[in-house]
Amino acid sequence: MAPTAIAEFMRAAARADDPEHCLFFSDCWVVYDNDTRRFPVASSAYNGADAITATAGAVWGAGLFFAARSAFERHGYFREDLRYSEDLEWILRLLLLHGFSFHTVNRLLL
Repeated sequence: MAPTAIAEFMRAAARADDPEHCLFFSDCWVVYDNDTRRFPVASSAYNGADAITATAGAVWGAGLFFAARSAFERHGYFREDLRYSEDLEWILRLLLLHGFSFHTVNRLLL
């Protein structure tokens, strides 16, 4: 993560109307095995069905998204019975079942 990532996510949350019902995402670099090249992956601002489509097809990594602690406390944590994509399942659960909105920080933070 970039040294400024948490501060930048916090600033984005402070600007949101209802930060406790928002998921914040950043852009990231994807570095492939044995390859020194970096590929930027941009996360455009989406809402509604576009957010779900973007989420399902996105490149994910720990640190790429940010949410209020209350999101976990109210709606549950990552499912431990899943072998992979537990973060994707959690994000989609909040978008689909709990009306969270999707916000991006258009900076490479991961």
